[in-house]
Amino acid sequence: MFKTDLKYITIHLVWFVVASLVATLIPIMAMIDVRMQLVITEQSFTEISQTVMLLASCAVVFRASRLNDTLKPACILLSAFFLCLALRENDTLFNSIYQSLWFVIGLIVAALAFGYTLLLGRFSHTVHSLANFARGRFFPGFCGAFILVFVISRLLGMTEIWDMMADALSLTHDQYYPLKTFAEECVESYGYYILLVFSLGLLHELRRPVTHAEHPTQV
Repeated sequence: MFKTDLKYITIHLVWFVVASLVATLIPIMAMIDVRMQLVITEQSFTEISQTVMLLASCAVVFRASRLNDTLKPACILLSAFFLCLALRENDTLFNSIYQSLWFVIGLIVAALAFGYTLLLGRFSHTVHSLANFARGRFFPGFCGAFILVFVISRLLGMTEIWDMMADALSLTHDQYYPLKTFAEECVESYGYYILLVFSLGLLHELRRPVTHAEHPTQV
């Protein structure tokens, strides 16, 4: 028992160290982008890494959907949502082809995801799947990541906040704008990174053999 517990702790400590080291790359990439072009564009290291993390999360959660029938509808919807976020992150690229093309593709992805989940069973089955996902231990982590992406990042991107700070510190727009971009994109990247980490955790949990003490539909 002691050796098993020690092995479990060691593995998770190693995982923590590796995840922490990877997390340090986010501000480093943002600093390089800001120093190179002052503005973080869709061709920057930061934006490309955000797209990669979203697509990876999409693939991981979609893979997880094939491992548990009860959670399958919830995982498919979450996977489609990640794909829509990736499309939104590259809206400029898609808009260069056709105006609002990313939005049209996103609607198609969402419609296909909803349609497929309904084909798996009644609407009540999808609701039941979402409820089981919400009861799981990974749900708070996903919520925290979404708060970073959709709330904190957007607050840090508000020009009004930075204008007040600029007035207090006697800074011009050109002086504070790189700081604004750096803060906003770093927080957003960390949100996407946490989504990827918890997506991998979800996949790992569903791959584990279920014991009698565990509920097979909650992770």
